[in-house]
Amino acid sequence: GRLQQIMGAEYSVGDETRVFHPLPEARRKGDESGFGDPEELTLEELAMLPHLRHNIPRLGTMTVMPIIRYYPKDIQRMRLLADIYAELMVGRSCSEGEVRSLLGGHSEYLRFKRGEEVRIIT
Repeated sequence: GRLQQIMGAEYSVGDETRVFHPLPEARRKGDESGFGDPEELTLEELAMLPHLRHNIPRLGTMTVMPIIRYYPKDIQRMRLLADIYAELMVGRSCSEGEVRSLLGGHSEYLRFKRGEEVRIIT
């Protein structure tokens, strides 16, 4: 739901306006009205989402808004998952600290989201 809403959303890089995740064939034609599928987003794209901003001009001022809002714990978790995935995909192993953060953080993350104790069995 939330990801589908931001497919094709405009965001700003400095004064330049860009479109989030247009379809490649639409981009080649110069038309950014065809938007990608949220299920095709990479972990890296999901991790960068909370850092994308949209500039809204208002009465001589500029309001800067995030295109999507995440909890700080969600931002940290997505960054950890994206970093670990990138390391594994190039054949490098994760550090002991990353593995501990992944496993320990997973139960903590689920407890934060569900409001109840979750035990990870390894």
